[in-house]
Amino acid sequence: MDLWSIDEPRRTALLGAGGRRRPGRLVVFACGLAIGALTPWLLTSPAVAPPPGAAQETVAAPVQVPAGAEGSTGSAEVATLAPSSAGSGGRPQAEAAAPASVAGDPVEAAGPAVVEEPRVASAERAAPSRLPLGLSAIGGLPSASLDGESTCEYGAGELATPSARFTLGGCWGALAADGAAVLATDRVQGVTCCKHHAAVQRLKGVASSPRALAVAHEEAEQATRDGLVPPMLELRAERSALLLARALTGGWRAAGFDGPAQGRAHRWALLRSEGGPADGHGARLELESWIERGEDGSYATYRMVLELGESAAGDHALEFQWLE
Repeated sequence: MDLWSIDEPRRTALLGAGGRRRPGRLVVFACGLAIGALTPWLLTSPAVAPPPGAAQETVAAPVQVPAGAEGSTGSAEVATLAPSSAGSGGRPQAEAAAPASVAGDPVEAAGPAVVEEPRVASAERAAPSRLPLGLSAIGGLPSASLDGESTCEYGAGELATPSARFTLGGCWGALAADGAAVLATDRVQGVTCCKHHAAVQRLKGVASSPRALAVAHEEAEQATRDGLVPPMLELRAERSALLLARALTGGWRAAGFDGPAQGRAHRWALLRSEGGPADGHGARLELESWIERGEDGSYATYRMVLELGESAAGDHALEFQWLE
């Protein structure tokens, strides 16, 4: 607003002719000052003032309304946030303010309901009533054969003597129809063999070399002097012991049969009778070993006594017990 004239001095703007004051120009001057002073305040002030009681909506927890305060400002808002404690039985206010169902519908849970699955019972442990336990009782008998007729050559002649069975272990497989020999499953170096003697033939070649058989005898004798089980007899025992131990322990995620493990023992011992060590047929061996249980990975050790038969069908676990 142009309050001053460029052509006349300031005094002339306020005073009339002859020095008299001019009321019209004085009013215009006062209005201009007032507008200039109010303009910044109008630009910065909020457009709408908060309604009374708006502060009540920011209450973080229920507020108990004192008696006689129903007419106070914001009482309706407070009553909405703080459910009545009538019938709460004196329970804390936080409990009384728990979510309630709306129109009879249950309150939706904050997340999916967690239903605890029932724990699966541990595998059945060995019981005296189950002993002795044979491979036929657990379906562990080998069923494959080479041709259904050929038998293991380690089951006859010099390879089937008591001393040879003690050195090399007896046959492992199903009996032939006549029950006199064990069916062959492999042919190794031209020799028909059961599953166990197929490994012996690959390792020792005793069916093809008399010298190899003599060396195997010496090895077995040295093992006995050292308090050990002859290596091939131990291999024979391992085949049935693995199946019987799995049935008696309920299974595992790891076991002594998997191979050597630091700080854990998998040890065979030959049980002696008054007449000395038995031959490979009817020999009794003791195994101390370990497992890691499949359900929780816990570590446990056990003892088992195994009796070897003429074939896999004659192998039995005579004793079993947990050691820890």
